[in-house]
Amino acid sequence: MNEPILEIRDIRKSFLIGPQTLSVLKGVSLSVAKGEVVAIMGPSGAGKTTLLNIAGGLMHPSAGSVKIASQELFLQNDETLSRSRNRHVGFVFQMHHLLPEFTAEENVMMPALIAGAARGPAAERGRLLLQQVGLAKRSQHRPGELSGGEQQRVAIARALMNEPEILLADEPTGDLDGKTAGDIHALFRELNRMYKQTIVVVTHNPELGKSADRIITLEDGLIVSEEEADGHAMPAMPSGRG
Repeated sequence: MNEPILEIRDIRKSFLIGPQTLSVLKGVSLSVAKGEVVAIMGPSGAGKTTLLNIAGGLMHPSAGSVKIASQELFLQNDETLSRSRNRHVGFVFQMHHLLPEFTAEENVMMPALIAGAARGPAAERGRLLLQQVGLAKRSQHRPGELSGGEQQRVAIARALMNEPEILLADEPTGDLDGKTAGDIHALFRELNRMYKQTIVVVTHNPELGKSADRIITLEDGLIVSEEEADGHAMPAMPSGRG
């Protein structure tokens, strides 16, 4: 297996709800190798989205550590963490979060412009990415003129703009019909093949899970199983129980 690009160690996350403490993650550890596609599955409320948000630096854990490309995320101050997130992580969500007043090309360029890139090279890369996700002819259309599947393809291209070390996707096909969802699954695998792109995807969709190299099942804030694509169970890493 290639070197790990993402290392999560004993992540715990609790929320205060009134006088009560809700423990969402109870000691989760996992590694993702460079070029690997990993699906995180499990019932609603298992902590999947919380884990993904912590893995990408969008949310701080209550305890534990996260490294991306050997950099410890949560030892950085907020400004440095924001720059690291923009440079090393691409995010794709169930809702596309495209800016409605901008074209597809402009939406894709946005992470590069935020990072300080010149507009010309950013636009050139934006057009290339839109071509690679099958939207070369739709680059000047605004989100309202695109279908749900097309909007998600724009969001995927945007997530790849800064050539991230890892792509994190949270239920990326949850709002799409079956055929369109299948097209997005195929696109993820093609991006993995073309770029050796590391992808971690949270999903309820069993077909998307099966298309991954490895399936990690989360229940009640703990990893309960890991399975390779061929269906052979792997021992879960220490869960931190107790």
